[in-house]
Amino acid sequence: MNMHFGVMTALITPLLDDGVTLNEKVYVEIIEDQIKNGVHSLLTMGGTGESLTLPKETKKRAMELAVQTVNHRVPVIASVVELSVYDAVEAAKVVKESGADVLLLSNPYGGNTRLSGVIDFFKMVDGAVDMPIIIYNFPGRTGYNVTPDIVGALLDTVPNICGIKECAERYEQTMELIGRFGERMAVLSGNEFLGAWEMLCGADGCVVATGNVMIKELVKLYDIAKSGDIAKTTEYGLRLFPMMRSLFKSPNPGPSKYGMILRGFDAGRPTVPCVECEEPVRVEVKAEMEKLGII
Repeated sequence: MNMHFGVMTALITPLLDDGVTLNEKVYVEIIEDQIKNGVHSLLTMGGTGESLTLPKETKKRAMELAVQTVNHRVPVIASVVELSVYDAVEAAKVVKESGADVLLLSNPYGGNTRLSGVIDFFKMVDGAVDMPIIIYNFPGRTGYNVTPDIVGALLDTVPNICGIKECAERYEQTMELIGRFGERMAVLSGNEFLGAWEMLCGADGCVVATGNVMIKELVKLYDIAKSGDIAKTTEYGLRLFPMMRSLFKSPNPGPSKYGMILRGFDAGRPTVPCVECEEPVRVEVKAEMEKLGII
């Protein structure tokens, strides 16, 4: 398979009324909608997919069904976010058994580690599953920033690393990653608000929660940005900005699930402790979708 990541939608997980069981019919419909509208790759069981709150059985089934439905049409990436390396190894084994193409692996949490600990963490997981790995750098969640120097050390010692999802919200850090390692791995923007401009400067693609609701528009933005047209990227990026902003007015994935319901997908409610978005946010999401002609 051509491992082109481009616009990677972090899929929501539609649930039945019990709030924990995967709605398999709707999940297949969402995946087919993504592929029809040009998505380049799909992330199952990321944060937008409620991976930190759903039962293991639901997560496993979602990964398996995503792989089965995609059937090699685009790369399927599955996420592992664990504090314990032993839990991370077990979760990564489930990812590999599901047939996913790539593992998105978060670094360990917090200040109780340093470079050697991060390297050992990734090496142990890599040794257990031997599959392509994208580093998931999200210091806002883990409390630990995987700096470019740490990335360089990981690339030198963990042979299966093929990319990074950069969520540090530091434009200069993304630029350093592109400049130092862009020929060795894929640098993916993990922030929808910076993604277009980071791609203009060489990022390979972006991982986006908003891709559930507005995938066609984000693929168009990707194409414009990769063409190098600064003026058109700015114009179209600013046109999409209010829609992106509205989808984060309440905790993710509440607004995205509501937007998908407006698009005709029975997305269900988020699972506890995730929450549905408030009425003012619903009004704004609907208004912005109407402005863009999504509904």
